[in-house]
Amino acid sequence: MGNNASTSSAPTHPPRKKKSSATSSDGIKSLRSTRSSSTGRASPRSSSTERAASPGGSARSHRLLPETPRRNGSAPSRLSPNSPRPIIDRRSSSAHLTSIQNQLILKSWKRSQRTGLNCVGSKTFMNIFRREPSLKKLFGLEGTAESQLKYDARFRAHASSFTRTIDFVVKNLDDMDGISAHVQDLGRKHVLFQSRGFKPQYWDIFAESLTECAIDWEGGVRCREAMAAWRILIAFVIDQMRLGFDRERALAFEIRKISMRSSSPSPAPPILMQNIADDE
Repeated sequence: MGNNASTSSAPTHPPRKKKSSATSSDGIKSLRSTRSSSTGRASPRSSSTERAASPGGSARSHRLLPETPRRNGSAPSRLSPNSPRPIIDRRSSSAHLTSIQNQLILKSWKRSQRTGLNCVGSKTFMNIFRREPSLKKLFGLEGTAESQLKYDARFRAHASSFTRTIDFVVKNLDDMDGISAHVQDLGRKHVLFQSRGFKPQYWDIFAESLTECAIDWEGGVRCREAMAAWRILIAFVIDQMRLGFDRERALAFEIRKISMRSSSPSPAPPILMQNIADDE
């Protein structure tokens, strides 16, 4: 019995398989993907194509949103089906428009164009300058009399660009994420106007002036439902422009801090300081 006990072998176990490094690699990739997706929309200075995750998990290539209307160019009238759907970090306000309200805005916008499409932008800018004359300096129009503004090429260019932006918004009411990305980009560009005296409170003046124009082309209280829809849409657009402006301004501030920190001279090492003291 003793021999049998000594010769009996211990139960054997199948060799353990080494864990594949793919699991940890996949985790890192997932973490990177999560971090990159949480940053929201890509920078307007990024490449002309980007990768967007589809609902099924696959990736597809697409073009970025059309650029903000330029003075000599024309704004895209409508987003294509292949336009990106960026992750938009909105504030509390959102354009909760019903399909009926969308139709009311579309009909109202068509009525506003009977007197000329650029007339809408001209009236809006006239209202802006009446409310805050100092804003004329932002557009290089501080020396132009109000009666001569409509004849000024710079004024007409700004009015036309503003009108094309509103036209773009109205024609894409079924894609609020696309509108958000578009007008946030426009808001970011207004940071450049800070050197000319642009102030954040001017956003409220823009909203009030545009709402006043909407009341005019609606004939006062012709359609209260349409005016309610316009107020929701205008508040949403201005809020998104303000959001883009605030983010760009915060980014510029952080860049300045880093630049100042890197350019400041570093203190002398302790030994060097001791040598200087000994020499004295």
